Amino acid sequence: MKKLIYLVVVLAIAGGGYYYWDSQKAPQVPQFMKAAISQGDVVEVVSATGTLKAERTFNVGSKVSGVVEELYVDFNEIVRQGQVLAKVNTDLLETQVRIQEANIARQEVDLANQRVQLEDAERSLERTRKMFEAKLVTQQALETAELTVKSRIAQIASAEKSKVQADVNLDQARLNVTEATIISPIDGVVVNRVVDKGQTIVGSQQATKFFDIATELTTLRLEGGVDEAEIGKVRQGMRVLFTVDAYPNVNFEGTIQMVGINPTVQQNVVTYTTVATVRNNDLRLKPGMTASMKIEVARRDDVMRIPMAALRFRPTNDMWTALKQEPPTPVGRGGGPGRNGGSGSGSSAPSASSGQAPSTGSGQAAPAAAPQQANPFQAAGRRGGNQGTREGGGRQGGGMGMNLTPEQQKQLEAIRNLPADQRAAAMARAGINFGNGGGRGGGRGGRGGNAGQAAPAVPMAQRGATSIDQLFPELVRQPSRGQVYVLRPATATTPHGTLERLDIMQGISDGTFTELVSGPAELTVGAELVTNILMPWLTPTTTGANTQGNPFSGQQGRGGMPGGMPTGGGGGGRGGGR
Repeated sequence: MKKLIYLVVVLAIAGGGYYYWDSQKAPQVPQFMKAAISQGDVVEVVSATGTLKAERTFNVGSKVSGVVEELYVDFNEIVRQGQVLAKVNTDLLETQVRIQEANIARQEVDLANQRVQLEDAERSLERTRKMFEAKLVTQQALETAELTVKSRIAQIASAEKSKVQADVNLDQARLNVTEATIISPIDGVVVNRVVDKGQTIVGSQQATKFFDIATELTTLRLEGGVDEAEIGKVRQGMRVLFTVDAYPNVNFEGTIQMVGINPTVQQNVVTYTTVATVRNNDLRLKPGMTASMKIEVARRDDVMRIPMAALRFRPTNDMWTALKQEPPTPVGRGGGPGRNGGSGSGSSAPSASSGQAPSTGSGQAAPAAAPQQANPFQAAGRRGGNQGTREGGGRQGGGMGMNLTPEQQKQLEAIRNLPADQRAAAMARAGINFGNGGGRGGGRGGRGGNAGQAAPAVPMAQRGATSIDQLFPELVRQPSRGQVYVLRPATATTPHGTLERLDIMQGISDGTFTELVSGPAELTVGAELVTNILMPWLTPTTTGANTQGNPFSGQQGRGGMPGGMPTGGGGGGRGGGR
């Protein structure tokens, strides 16, 4: 009996302790991390590493051999065109001149002697001819006299040719004397000197270098290697901002002058040399400096910006469970027809046939769209998708992959430059619809259609351009799909609040913020978006051995990464929108 009493007491104490421990345990409340929409500039850049160089550098030297007799300039000295820079000793060269002059004088004496002998031979021939007519000499004597005259004439001609050669040798000897004086071919600055006074140089077919002279350093060239994945965004005339190690807090500016088409391959990495012109009036920049370049390929001023963390956030199943919500139905790939032809069940955009503008996601309809027959953008997307299905094997669809003409692309770009509150109406008036048809399907369909209707190639020489940079097509950036999440107030069934997904159209990104092109009316400056949900009570499922030293083994329960990056719309896995 006593044992039973003891057992009851122990169980009562254990139960009370457990109740006390459970009552003291912190409630399982998820922690929401948020970021606000802001107003500002978004600048998309392409990064590269480059080297500053002078616009042109000349190697100045001597073609003749000798001893360096004088050096008139040194490092960093500014020189003018025609200025004497150095001299080589000319004693041997002048000796060669005198030798050639003596050789010519001797040949002139020999030539005069030959002419005298020719005159004597001609007189002898005349006497022999008269004697032959009087039949006083034989035919053989006459022929011998004629041969002597011809021989003297040939000897004189040979002596004249030899004299011409001697004259050329004399001119060469005199030229060598002038080549011993080194002059500057341009206005510039001496950046390098490789010889010293008294040094003996040996001339050859290639001139021996004395100096490196650069053109005026008030204008420099910045040559940088752009990765092949980014070179398609770079065009002539774009702005370049760069820094150098000598002035880490100073941003210098340049302008793209040339986009090279000759690739450089190093360790299987392909880059293309891009040349920018840099003004250097204060001469702080020097040739050879390494520059960290940022090429400005797109810019939007004073637009609404969404933090990238909000675009990357995708709730996990654990998060939906903690919020006591059902996960939303995944959007079909691209928000339009699925892989098997079915329509995406979670798309919030209306169909193209309805003639409506994209939904705002908050129950407020945008202004009415133009009639369907007046929608060139929708027709372009449909043509691209259908052509791709028939000829290229692509999926049907339009939307973000639509095959726009250059005029339609410019019209779309003009709409994007309007204020945010006017874009939706302008898109509706133009008949632009991004709701029906997956961007991926439309894009592939458009490629298929283009492949089936390729325009005839026009040779570059017949396009009226002086540089291939002028033939590169103009860059037109089209919006892409994106998703963000907002937290609604708590209700009886959702005590922690309701997490709601909003579909948006996003533009360019600078890596920190992304341009908000269009979306629900509630997305204004200051509106808070969910970037993560922390649930501390969840324990990691992996062992310490597997997570030790792994920078990607963060806290369990964090928001998942989207299947596509924000530049493609940020889809959740394969079901996310492009």
